[in-house]
Amino acid sequence: MATTRTPVFDSIRILGKQDDFLDRKIGQRGEIYFDDAIGTLRVFNGQVGGITLLKDDLSNISAAALNKNVNFGAGTITATQFIGALIGNVTGATAGIHTGNVTGNVTGDLSGNVTGDLLGNVIGADSTIMVNTATGTFNGALTGNVTGNVTGNVTGNVTGNVTGNVTGTASLLQTARLINGVSFNGSQNITVPAAAGTLTGAALPATITQSNLTSIGTLNTLTVTNNITANSNIVVAAVPSAATHATNKRYVDSRSIAFAVAMS
Repeated sequence: MATTRTPVFDSIRILGKQDDFLDRKIGQRGEIYFDDAIGTLRVFNGQVGGITLLKDDLSNISAAALNKNVNFGAGTITATQFIGALIGNVTGATAGIHTGNVTGNVTGDLSGNVTGDLLGNVIGADSTIMVNTATGTFNGALTGNVTGNVTGNVTGNVTGNVTGNVTGTASLLQTARLINGVSFNGSQNITVPAAAGTLTGAALPATITQSNLTSIGTLNTLTVTNNITANSNIVVAAVPSAATHATNKRYVDSRSIAFAVAMS
């Protein structure tokens, strides 16, 4: 009895065609061609153009394919636009509207709106970012609006309005304020004049031991408990009365007698 042997093939060669042919072709279900232009397979399903299979580096992925939920795990994608959730890393410039969660690292320019959670690192220059939650490190220029809370350190200049509480330091006040009539915006030290009309309190503190005053005006009453040292004559403006003259004369006479005794 003869033995039937099954032929063994080392390889299968798939016919290659160009895009202009494959884009017009209506192939049978399961018919396969090699696309010479992009270097991948084209599988037909009875529709015009068939289905192009992705390359391992995802370089032939279309914008339409990105407008869906994309899960790349820990892989890397060079994206132009996505609508949905992106889990993984984005390398390159991304533009468009990103309405979903971004979990992973974005390296490049993210130009467009992000409405969702941005979890990971963003490195590059960004346009308008509107995030609900941003966890990670952002390195680059951020031009646009940030809607949500920012927790962490911001190194650089912030130009625009900040609504909410800022914990940290600021260089300048947005609107300068007057302190005792002197404008202050935080850019430099100021000297505040101590005008009497702007001071509070009724008495000078006991710690004041010297004064540069050259005139104190008119005093109605002056009580001195210690000696008065005068570098010039003391002039009494008012004419003494008989009573005050007698009192002053007795004081002067007593001091003169004491002085004469001391000199004898």
